[in-house]
Amino acid sequence: MTDILDFLVDLPGPDSDAEAAATARQAQLTKPVGSLGRLEDVAVWLAAWQGRHPPALDSAHVLVFAGNHGIAARGGSAYTAEVAAQQLLARPDVAFIESNFSVELIEPVSRGGSRHGGRQIGVTPGLRAINADRVWYELGYTGAGRLVGSLDTGVDGTHPALADRYRGNHAPAGECWLDVINEDTDFPIDFNDHGTHTTGTMAGVAEDDTIGVAWRAEWIACNAIDQVVNPGFDNDILNAIEWFTDPDGDPTTVDDVPDVVQNSWGISENFGGDYVDCDSRWWVVIDNCEAAGVF
Repeated sequence: MTDILDFLVDLPGPDSDAEAAATARQAQLTKPVGSLGRLEDVAVWLAAWQGRHPPALDSAHVLVFAGNHGIAARGGSAYTAEVAAQQLLARPDVAFIESNFSVELIEPVSRGGSRHGGRQIGVTPGLRAINADRVWYELGYTGAGRLVGSLDTGVDGTHPALADRYRGNHAPAGECWLDVINEDTDFPIDFNDHGTHTTGTMAGVAEDDTIGVAWRAEWIACNAIDQVVNPGFDNDILNAIEWFTDPDGDPTTVDDVPDVVQNSWGISENFGGDYVDCDSRWWVVIDNCEAAGVF
């Protein structure tokens, strides 16, 4: 498995010429538009990553991944989850088994004050320390025309410092807000406030009060961090980063793709399980996200 991960990290980026040629080829085929469904997207994707058109499968390999989805706990299996894991680990083609864990948020010292209260803090010393004000006034860069993403506890979409620049105000909700905590929401929420805070640091602005670094940028968000320890956290992060890479699921569009995604969270050996300091489990998906142009 380590060899596979090392190989994936060293993969070159997609070939735009091959991708364009494969896309153009779709319109030349004698078939109804879109009739091959996902196969058309796969062909374009394969051409881009192989760097050639037409793409070809010269040497196919199959990787088998096994997962235990908790049916044993409901009496649907003759073996417990622990026994199933040991059976898999005994196979010569299984290198290791990882359990899913979820982080638990560190509570702030206090939560006093008004949720939406105005403070009139202006250009803070922190903004001046990173020369953000010079970028605005001397270079004219304010975030206008840019899109930022927040992978955090969510965002309060009604917050006056953020509400008017939520991309979902003019684009489909499904490509602007990803709720992986099963709250069944189609509008940004934040039960913790942490994600609202960090999104405000990126792009917040209130009346007569500059708050964020790129205060004219629009934003989209996912709430994958707003959960306590449970088996789904690792996969929620994978799903979130994959979503940020192409929120509308259409590789031919770019206006939905954020320029940058903030990740103001982390894990360490203190979380237990098999987490370690400088854990590498998400390195590959992060590298691939960056290769797609999202930083």
